[in-house]
Amino acid sequence: VARGLVEGERWAAALHPYEAALALAPTLEFARHGAERARGRAALDERLELHLERPERMSSEAVRAEVRSLFGQAAELKPAGPRLQAQISRLQELMARAETPVEVTLASDELTEVTVYRVGSLGRFRQRMLVLLPGSYVVVGRRSGYREVRLELVVGANAPVETLTVRCEEKI
Repeated sequence: VARGLVEGERWAAALHPYEAALALAPTLEFARHGAERARGRAALDERLELHLERPERMSSEAVRAEVRSLFGQAAELKPAGPRLQAQISRLQELMARAETPVEVTLASDELTEVTVYRVGSLGRFRQRMLVLLPGSYVVVGRRSGYREVRLELVVGANAPVETLTVRCEEKI
């Protein structure tokens, strides 16, 4: 049973027969080795699937670093079955998109001080082009005597963003 599950790369399911064998005979070397391998591969599979199911998380450098670490772990596994190869291939595509900068245009009124969190203060301007990695950014506009504006800028992978206009127009 366990062999079929392992061949199908169903690691979490493969763990159960090994554990059942160990419950009956704790000294069975094949079961101990199989359970250890299945446990490690199930954990890797779970982490890979998490990133595949939530690619928007790759806007974080920490998450991209974790994915690079997973690539290293997966490269050490021999043989890599078709499921693992497919997961790695899809993740590599997602990483390439997450690390490809996108041009974004901001517009303002030359009176509003504009700041993009995670980027910095841009000052006052009429139009400004930025090159940003995909992800969500908070854009703040401030002008003395006017209500502050906060906007969310969502930069998608390989998707042009319409011009975002940042202006403080409501007097206090």
